[in-house]
Amino acid sequence: AHGAGASDAEAIAAARALLQRQPELQARAARLAAKQVPAIERVPFDDLPREAAARAARLQRAEELESLVRVKDSMLWSALQEGRAQEASASAFADETAAARAHAEALRAGAETELSRWEEVADAYAAQARRDEAELHAARAEAQAARREAAAQERSAIEHAAAAAAAVAEQHAARSEAARARAVAEQLSAHNQALVAHAEQLRAQLSMLVPLPLDGAPREAGAVATAQPRVAAATAWRQSPASASLD
Repeated sequence: AHGAGASDAEAIAAARALLQRQPELQARAARLAAKQVPAIERVPFDDLPREAAARAARLQRAEELESLVRVKDSMLWSALQEGRAQEASASAFADETAAARAHAEALRAGAETELSRWEEVADAYAAQARRDEAELHAARAEAQAARREAAAQERSAIEHAAAAAAAVAEQHAARSEAARARAVAEQLSAHNQALVAHAEQLRAQLSMLVPLPLDGAPREAGAVATAQPRVAAATAWRQSPASASLD
């Protein structure tokens, strides 16, 4: 196949060269036709060698011309086939070009549709991002407000805890003071009862120290005068603030 292709290429090249020389050959043929040819000498009928030589020359010339005609026909046929192949190739190329153009138009239309769809998606995502950003800012503001409120509540709780602790401390102090006061009151009450008992003993002793009257009022008056300071002291003690605090 490679050799046949090479021979065809050589034949095509020879045919092209012959076609390129065609004007030159035609001009040469015209010059030869216009050239004066001397009259052919008559050859005797018995001159066979010269007649055979002339016929051989004409036959050789005819073969050469026939070879040239075959080359020309081959060149014309090759040129015709090449032209047909070029026409078919051009038609196929035109069809491929049209198909490629249609495919490119379809791709462009699809790309424009896809681009518009992605633009819509991008716009939707951008709007969603703006909404999310606004919600994020609102959430941050709400979180800050909540933190401030929590801090205020924490401070208030700390203050309440401190106040409660102070109240508890005051309550404990008041309970301790009340306990001490009860203890002091119990001690004073016991002391008061002891003093009352002592006063009763003194009163009894006083009543026992007073003698019966033998000869009249003077001894009675002296005993009463002796006992009156003691009774007055006991009465004064009963009326004093110390006795009242003990009570």
